[in-house]
Amino acid sequence: MIDEGALYELSEGWVWAITSEVCSSVRDGTHDTPKYVEAGVPLITSKNLKENVIDFSTSKNISIDDHEKISRRSGVENGDVLFAMIGTIGNPVVVQTERIFSIKNVALFKKNESTIISQYLKLWLASSAFNTILVKNEFLKGTTQKFIPLGNLRILPIPLPPIFEQQAIVSKIEQLFSDLDNGIDNFKKAQEQLKIYRQAVLKNACEGKLVPTEAELAHAEGCDYEPADVLLARILEERRKKWNGKGKYKEPAAADTSELSELPEGWIFGRLENIAEINPKLPYNDYSDNMEVSFLPMRVVEEQTGIFDLSINKKYIEVKKGYTSFIDGDIIFAKITPCMENGKIAIVDKLKNGIGFGSTEFHVIRLYGDQFIKKYLFFYLVQKTFRNGAQRNMTGSAGQLRVPTNYIRQTLLPFPPLAEQRRIVVEVGRRLSICDKLEATIAESLQKAEALRQSILKKAFEGKLLNEKELEEARSSPDWEPAEKLLERIRQEKQIKENNNKSTRRKTHG
Repeated sequence: MIDEGALYELSEGWVWAITSEVCSSVRDGTHDTPKYVEAGVPLITSKNLKENVIDFSTSKNISIDDHEKISRRSGVENGDVLFAMIGTIGNPVVVQTERIFSIKNVALFKKNESTIISQYLKLWLASSAFNTILVKNEFLKGTTQKFIPLGNLRILPIPLPPIFEQQAIVSKIEQLFSDLDNGIDNFKKAQEQLKIYRQAVLKNACEGKLVPTEAELAHAEGCDYEPADVLLARILEERRKKWNGKGKYKEPAAADTSELSELPEGWIFGRLENIAEINPKLPYNDYSDNMEVSFLPMRVVEEQTGIFDLSINKKYIEVKKGYTSFIDGDIIFAKITPCMENGKIAIVDKLKNGIGFGSTEFHVIRLYGDQFIKKYLFFYLVQKTFRNGAQRNMTGSAGQLRVPTNYIRQTLLPFPPLAEQRRIVVEVGRRLSICDKLEATIAESLQKAEALRQSILKKAFEGKLLNEKELEEARSSPDWEPAEKLLERIRQEKQIKENNNKSTRRKTHG
């Protein structure tokens, strides 16, 4: 039963109806999974309903025989409305394609253009007002996965205006949405441009093109400066002191830079292992069995931002093989596809008791001392140029590709002088901060655009979208009739049809 308290008062000439009254029929697709074939008829599921269209690119195929069996009950035609009824509820689509296909776990509202315009029904099913009614009437069932039973699909409430008003409403909404969509497209283009700009800033920073170099400043002031090779010598000395690897300490091999691009004066290329330990072990005496530590699974690390969610703490009870360990100040770098390509990387800090455990798919990078600015290293690792190179060197099977530890160790990166690193980090931070603010403004604008879209729909389904002139034009047709009269006529026609069917069945069996 419908909770009438969840419904609202309608405009003059409108009436509340249900889907089974206004549609030719309401059905659902198959709930079984036919055998898939290489070439055949697409089987469309809820996942294939996206942004007002049917996405055939990810659909699987079934045989012609299975398609015909499904179509006997749930045949789809142009003008019908599809609606995801399991999992992600909604995403209604008006069918407009020459392709034949079958449906699975998808509601099918068969068209009846004499009663309700398909596009009007689709817009209603996409509105927040409909979703509110859906929830208040408890039409959704299920716990782990929500779904709408077929019986409930047939009694979904619809605010029904006269047919000519439906046409006028749909026309005006499409015009307003067209303008809105143009604005949204511009915002999304701006988002993409900001992503490109971010990468350009990082690339220029790591090529010595973002701030004046130490050499340039020193020459202008007629003084000396400390080049990066002197800095590297100090870091290597720190490396010798902290060596805890296997066997006798060995100096890292010199890097072959003959095929690399030329660096600014005072810069050098060096291997990552020159300045940092890769995947160091956590000393046992740094924690006790009952110590609480931070736990960072891969999902809590945001892409490319260096931000992670520390709200998830886990009590560490015993040493568990396979966990990756790290301490405050370490850089964690996702080594598995697609997290690596997407830039899941962060400098960890404020860990519970200074210690963290997390995904086994992190590489951990720990700098030797404080002679290299870790934020500069973070900016180098998060830039697309580095991640593209890492992607080309991944090993493993499809879907399980990983960046090898040795690739991280042997990575050659440009070392600027220490003072220049500090200036680079400040300037990159300043520019990316501006990007962050612009992106936040765009995100807010996109939210407002969606709110405006829902506001337009709300007015439309309350009968407040059309102005007096538009209403007068819609009602001036000689065929105009109030929705209540239209609905009563439809009910009578359905009753006559049902009675005729019963009479035919009695004669057949008599």
